[in-house]
Amino acid sequence: MCFHPFPLLPTEIRLQIWTLSFPESRRIIPARRASWWRLPDDPSLPPDIAKMKHLNWANTGPKALWVSRESRQVALKHYPARDLARLKQLEVTDNARYPAHIAFAKDVICFPAYHEWITFFHDIGCERRGAALRAFISSQEMPQVSRVELYIDVRFNSPTFFYATRDLRIMKKSIPDFLERVHMFPNAREIFVGILITGVEGDLVERPDSPPGTQRAPISLSEQIQEARDLGRKAFHTSNIQNNASQMPLLRIERVSWRPSRSSEEEINWYSAA
Repeated sequence: MCFHPFPLLPTEIRLQIWTLSFPESRRIIPARRASWWRLPDDPSLPPDIAKMKHLNWANTGPKALWVSRESRQVALKHYPARDLARLKQLEVTDNARYPAHIAFAKDVICFPAYHEWITFFHDIGCERRGAALRAFISSQEMPQVSRVELYIDVRFNSPTFFYATRDLRIMKKSIPDFLERVHMFPNAREIFVGILITGVEGDLVERPDSPPGTQRAPISLSEQIQEARDLGRKAFHTSNIQNNASQMPLLRIERVSWRPSRSSEEEINWYSAA
């Protein structure tokens, strides 16, 4: 449907309409490294990896960028253009097309797993030392980021109970580690850590690893999460003091029932940030 009298509207009204056409907040998620899964037709790849397609996330920005000169000028104020040469290089290394325009004031930089945060931290360090450009967000863009997310997995549906207790220990280590280093985004206003616990729905978990003839107290997941939360907040507060942060970002550490994923074509699309 076309509204032909649109150009006759007052300029202020047209600009407001273009602004209202912008999408909701998106999660900007790093893609898997192409070197991890080589070529999609490689017979040595596991079936789930072999089915993964080239991820094209480049066209998720506001349509106003491509409608007219006026709409593009409005959109570029909120969605500045990124370094095209960098994006082309990342298209090769990550086998993905990242958005060419990001609204850093509202879009969320999301790490759906702890190891992806570690990879990003390593890539930025290498980049600052003059190595190849590999981080999906550049050092120059990091001061513009205002919202950051990290998701942690605790899996009680693993083959043995050992892996679940290991994940709990990793949770209590990885959350403080992340919050100690999140000052890499110096102007972040909101930081969210989601803890996804799978394989159990309640709070108390019985311990099948108790020695014969003894009964060990069940694990309280709420207590484990609270301990991780306390460790994280302490590390976060210390980091802000050491880095002379002028404003303390809003920090939330919560148990969640899902996390962003790239396991299916539907889930590849951008999520609206909570």
